[in-house]
Amino acid sequence: MTLLLVVSGIVLLLSLLVLAAVALRHLPELRVLNIETDVQAKSHKKKEELILGHLLQGSAPMAKLGRALKGTTQHLRRIGRRSVHRLRALESHYQDLKRRGKQKGNLSQDELLRALDEAAALVREEEWTQAEKKYIEIISFNPKEVKAYEHLGRLYTKMGQFDQADQCLRFAAKLRPDDASVRASLGELYMGNGQWTRALEELGRAIEKRPGNAKYLDRYIETALALKNMEKAQAALDQLKESNPENQKIVEFEARLNALRAE
Repeated sequence: MTLLLVVSGIVLLLSLLVLAAVALRHLPELRVLNIETDVQAKSHKKKEELILGHLLQGSAPMAKLGRALKGTTQHLRRIGRRSVHRLRALESHYQDLKRRGKQKGNLSQDELLRALDEAAALVREEEWTQAEKKYIEIISFNPKEVKAYEHLGRLYTKMGQFDQADQCLRFAAKLRPDDASVRASLGELYMGNGQWTRALEELGRAIEKRPGNAKYLDRYIETALALKNMEKAQAALDQLKESNPENQKIVEFEARLNALRAE
């Protein structure tokens, strides 16, 4: 019996090592850009993480492999047959992007705007997989394009993939810390997954940059009410009244704030 257990253990270990070798062999092939500066290196690393985050998902039995390999790589969680198939299919796509990138360099401003418009149209049509692919393609050519990261993050928020959305949006914020739109997008992400304190912080930063923005104030008031922070809700409501007195939600916000005070 003891010998049988030992043999079984050896077979299991060898199987895990083979699977690990196959999986790890594909990781370097996702590298698309030749990065020279620190910012570009971070852009490349983030893009690779985004791709890996989608590709390295699979069946429940393979979760054991992810746990076994946790000490050697944090990217590998579950490798399933479909995941590997998609990985190989997208490898070809990104290798093609790499070749094209070497020949062409960054997208021109006109090309960039056109590509962003195409991606936005795909989002409106709820062609989310194609939209994701388009945004990552833009990042492949323009690795410091903040709007591509932001819109990809917003797409992941729509898809309920909050971890990947957080990665995209926080990286966009690192590239451009004072971008009000990026801060507001982070705030909306945190609202969506119930991180109200973080949402209030990010929306507050957005309002600092654009004090009269009705959309940002709306989100900020909603968040302050969720936190039962009457002082901040009232301050933002006063700003909303001043900047957009015809806003139809003012009456609703006042009623909710009064109800909160009456509790």
